[in-house]
Amino acid sequence: MSDRSTAGRIVDVARRILVEERAEAVSMRRVGDAVGVTAMAIYRHFPSRDALLRAAAWTGRVSSGGLEERMAAAMRITSSAQGLVQQYLSGRIGMDEADFRALCHRSTGRIIRGVAAE
Repeated sequence: MSDRSTAGRIVDVARRILVEERAEAVSMRRVGDAVGVTAMAIYRHFPSRDALLRAAAWTGRVSSGGLEERMAAAMRITSSAQGLVQQYLSGRIGMDEADFRALCHRSTGRIIRGVAAE
């Protein structure tokens, strides 16, 4: 394991477990123990176990810098959309479904254009 960011070390360990064993063997607790962080600390870098597994699977295909940039971009896109959906489902956004879908489409488009411009 190299002297990389915490997220990079987490992905390294998850990938090793994934390759040597199987996806079912990759747990947040096991990865955290190997990296030296708590299982909950991993959620600061990856929103779910599935996101961690996807990142671990991608490490063989892109450089670590590319992976971290892609994950950061994905988090910016999904967190915004997730916030809109949560507000809509809780009744805080009072509009019909078609208008809400258009709002999500516009908002996500703006974020994607901003990420692409970076």
